[in-house]
Amino acid sequence: MPSRQLKLIVFFVLVFMSLFAPTACGCGSDDDDAADTDDDSDDDDDETDDDSSTDDDSEDDDSDDDDSDDDTEEKVVCEMRKKNYDNMCNGPGDGDLCQSWQYNADHQATYMEDDLECDDKSEACRTTTYDEQGRIALIRTDVDCDGPSGDVCIRNTYSEDGKTLSALTDEDCDNTDPVDCTTVKYNADGNSTSFELDKECDGKGELCLAYGYDADGNLASRETDNGCDGGADVCLTYQRTETDDGLVILLTQDNGCDDVKEFCNETTYNADNRRIAARRDDDCDGTFAECETWEYNAAGQVIDFKHDEECDGEDEYCERVGSSDDEGNVDLYIIDEDCNGTINSCIDFDYACV
Repeated sequence: MPSRQLKLIVFFVLVFMSLFAPTACGCGSDDDDAADTDDDSDDDDDETDDDSSTDDDSEDDDSDDDDSDDDTEEKVVCEMRKKNYDNMCNGPGDGDLCQSWQYNADHQATYMEDDLECDDKSEACRTTTYDEQGRIALIRTDVDCDGPSGDVCIRNTYSEDGKTLSALTDEDCDNTDPVDCTTVKYNADGNSTSFELDKECDGKGELCLAYGYDADGNLASRETDNGCDGGADVCLTYQRTETDDGLVILLTQDNGCDDVKEFCNETTYNADNRRIAARRDDDCDGTFAECETWEYNAAGQVIDFKHDEECDGEDEYCERVGSSDDEGNVDLYIIDEDCNGTINSCIDFDYACV
């Protein structure tokens, strides 16, 4: 039976990613912005790409445009079907993890399997069901992939106006004794304004979050209220600085909300709103540590990552692309734990482009 912490992680990763992130995988590596300590800093900068460049031939009245060649080019979507973590780069086996996905016609992941030893015996299966608007309605995790016994369900419901998401964990998938009831509310721009976790589903919240935005709809603050008693215990602020090449966001953490900065984190984004650099300042005194950098290919997949613990120009941990498929998707990602040229582990990807 998965722990409560694991179930909450599943909720945050799957539900919020489904609401704000593209459903077809655009990840060439293991990044996915999952390591972002400021979990909401770039989620709300929804620079919608309307892809309105289709050639509708509106001035071409005298031809049979209804026939096949109307110059409209359908966008190819590449779905990640398999991802294998190969510890020694010696082929999948003991100590490795093999994952696989299935998708619906809208390129949303509907089924996933985790095979912990890559021995074709899956230890966990997850089925995701969506509502008519493409939002996650049910996540069902089947431990050991042995059928309904031992399943855990996360059930989501949405208000009619779409501004409130309510979720609960049903530990036996029998619609009884729910736990970890969560409520998320959104504003007219689709940005979350509040979050509440009620662990026992008894109407008494244990964790509440409140989000604030600037005039342009960018995340500006987040307050944590432990106990949901109306007091702010941890205050985060997000300071945005536009640059010629993109954006820098400075996250400041104030424990106690007493105007004393305990922690700072600076993240730089490129013009495509992709994270390209980050560094932390534990005392907010201008002394940085844990400098990290990212590089991307044209598909937005990470092709290079470096971690410099002391920010002294000497990298201690490196990742890089090993190879790409014909569509330009990364199909081999290499981990060099000491940045000395030695390959310690590999991640293999298998895509299907439709």
